[in-house]
Amino acid sequence: MGGMSSIRSKPAFRKGLIAILIVVVSYTLFGFFGLPAILKSVLPKALSDTLHRKTTVREIRFNPFELSISIRGLDIAERGGVGTWISADEIFANLQFASIFRGGPVLSEIRLVKPYVSVARRRDGSYNFTDLVEEFSKKPAKETKPLNYSLNNIQVIDGRIDFDDGPMKTRHEVRGIHIGIPFVSNLPYYVDRYIQPSFEAVVNGDAVSLKGRSKPFSESRETTFDVKIRDLNIPYYLGYLPEQREYGVPSGFLDVKAVVSFAQPKGK
Repeated sequence: MGGMSSIRSKPAFRKGLIAILIVVVSYTLFGFFGLPAILKSVLPKALSDTLHRKTTVREIRFNPFELSISIRGLDIAERGGVGTWISADEIFANLQFASIFRGGPVLSEIRLVKPYVSVARRRDGSYNFTDLVEEFSKKPAKETKPLNYSLNNIQVIDGRIDFDDGPMKTRHEVRGIHIGIPFVSNLPYYVDRYIQPSFEAVVNGDAVSLKGRSKPFSESRETTFDVKIRDLNIPYYLGYLPEQREYGVPSGFLDVKAVVSFAQPKGK
């Protein structure tokens, strides 16, 4: 005990302890206050310049110990500043320390709360985002290495979509969108829990629900969806594609009976 007391009393030990304390306090203050302030200043301007639409963010919170970030009150205006194009009450993501040695982002949870998208098709067939499609499609593709990632527990909570179809003189509304995706990954990484796959929405007043099945004790993390589509009018929906087509489909219907599966063998 005496030896330990003598070590603690040495100036070098005290200086080291003070240095560690300063680092911890600085990291905490920067994480809780500094980084959110920087992001709140930089992020809206970066999005505004990239999307050519005014972007505002009400609040950004960051927890340096959980490595979680919450972007609240995101609003992206229509080009020209009239109305809202995209908004969300909250975008939450929880980064894992495993990202450091996995060579790519590993997120244990991604959550979009009350996202909203306004889609408008104009008389000429273009959309309110056609300018972005044309701009990004003209940029030469850069040769880069594929990004490694593991995105887990992806949730959309109470989303909304408004679709104003000018040529058809009609308006479509999708309300109460709830989506649950267990994982999308090309990294062999497992989190402690996974949500059940699901999709729910009210489309023009009609409820649509799709529930998946999972095998919680399977090493492949397999989950499945049963998909059944009957008499889908192909020409009708082709008309909604944002890009110009050099071909026409006078008639055609699509029937689908399939199983969509999420699976990742252990260690791959």
